[in-house]
Amino acid sequence: MESSILAVRIQACRKYAQLTQEEVAKKTETTRSTVAQWENGLIVPTLAQLEKICRALECKSIDILGF
Repeated sequence: MESSILAVRIQACRKYAQLTQEEVAKKTETTRSTVAQWENGLIVPTLAQLEKICRALECKSIDILGF
């Protein structure tokens, strides 16, 4: 999967959940900078991080991965 598509989907889910990057960082036990890097396609979250992202955003992995 292209990282930019993943980045856009993470950001879209975060905005849909009406959370800030800081709030997502706290819920995923990471930093706001890491969340920003995910959303800008600079780094790709690991599967463990993706699981935390989904829990934090109250979404399913299919919403982010698209399959």
